[in-house]
Amino acid sequence: MTMYHLHPPLRDSQQQPHACRCSACGQELFPGEDVYHPHPGQALCPECFQTYIKLLLWASPQGMARCLGMGTETLEEVAK
Repeated sequence: MTMYHLHPPLRDSQQQPHACRCSACGQELFPGEDVYHPHPGQALCPECFQTYIKLLLWASPQGMARCLGMGTETLEEVAK
């Protein structure tokens, strides 16, 4: 005879009130979800944070490197 273990139903986070909204798209963000804070007072959902990072990389690769703790340098012209 096989014994089946019944699991409790999955929790629906949307039955709780949302904790905040994404500053970029207005999506409701619920407790337990990932939220990103690139600037004080700003909360971004994962999708908007990805867009933010892509724009930051495009606009300033040097700034992105600094954010990641990487150094940059300007190479001098190679002597002939």
